[in-house]
Amino acid sequence: MKLPYRLFLFVILFVSTACFGQKLVQAVSDVGQLAIHKEQFIGQPLNILLAQIEPAIKYVYGNPENRWRGAVGGTYLKFHFVDKQEYGEMLRQNKKPAGVVVSFSLEPNSSRKPLPKGGIPLWTDEQKREYGDMIIADIRITGG
Repeated sequence: MKLPYRLFLFVILFVSTACFGQKLVQAVSDVGQLAIHKEQFIGQPLNILLAQIEPAIKYVYGNPENRWRGAVGGTYLKFHFVDKQEYGEMLRQNKKPAGVVVSFSLEPNSSRKPLPKGGIPLWTDEQKREYGDMIIADIRITGG
């Protein structure tokens, strides 16, 4: 009697984890889901949010050096799913590419490197290590 019961529990556990194992954003058109579910990411590290995004992040700009409240534009990173050249072309055509703007909590003792002038052309594992532990304060969706 214990074997069928354990087998049943194992199957239920396996099926439930398989169903909930999907990423929240599987295509660029799904980016709006982040705004709907932003409460589950606020107060969490950036890595938690990035793990839910399937499409490649092709261009990033912002101001992660968040030591003081007077930083121009606040403390944020803006993620785009088009490269910098395509981003510029879309803006010239008065189109806004989909983007995710993530604002962060202040870190008074931060030693983070500022982003290179002109942004990051491709989000890599190195950037994930550098900025991934920043605590999310807000998420906004732009364009689309």
